[in-house]
Amino acid sequence: MCSHGSSDVVENLATKHPELINSVDEENNNGLHLASRQGSLETVMYLIETLKMDPSVRGLFGRNSFINACYGGHLQIVKKLATKHPELINTVDENNDNGLHLASGRGSLEIVMYLIETLTMDPTVKGEYGRNSFIYACYGGKLEIVKYLATEHPELINTVDEYNYNGLHLASRQGNLETVMYMIESLKMDPAVNGSFGRNSYINACSSGKLEIVKYLATKYPALINTFFFFGNKGYTPHDTTQFINTKVSLNRR
Repeated sequence: MCSHGSSDVVENLATKHPELINSVDEENNNGLHLASRQGSLETVMYLIETLKMDPSVRGLFGRNSFINACYGGHLQIVKKLATKHPELINTVDENNDNGLHLASGRGSLEIVMYLIETLTMDPTVKGEYGRNSFIYACYGGKLEIVKYLATEHPELINTVDEYNYNGLHLASRQGNLETVMYMIESLKMDPAVNGSFGRNSYINACSSGKLEIVKYLATKYPALINTFFFFGNKGYTPHDTTQFINTKVSLNRR
């Protein structure tokens, strides 16, 4: 019930069954983790202030309650935790991602702005795979966050991760058409630039079945259609990328 923000029900259960308070699910998340990510501020404060649950405890992927709130897009919970527990602000999970990384890829513009402008978190800091907040926003297709970061931190636009992928590579693979179009047409990013294994944005879009992005790139940049990349000692065309999907060598984890 913590995850649904039903504070009255949570209080009743905690009173009648106190043995449940610190229980965890099969993913090692307790009630506070889920309330921070999906619940209400009232429930989170009850769990911390009345039941004395610890927001620094780590659950799934080593994420504490502050990181979960950033991930879930709950601004008021993020603000309260940052005020009451400032030691959590720059913590990272087991993938080396902090709250700003996850808010950029999955949260909201309001949280990203609060983390950067009020908590002075640094969007250039690198998380998993060496990805900064701009790259995460591109990967998540968070267009408004991409625009904000590109405007306020233009030095991030052409940064790359440890696989030599930039934001456009990842937006082409996992983002959406609107984000890809903004990056190409407004930020002047080049879809012909190669990342890991020599894969450009067109190849990345093909590999993930992003049909609208494939159509857009093929129409605007027909020279990309017959480009190829190397894996091992072999060359592959964009049409060959389907054999890599859902395998350990696919783009899905890179």
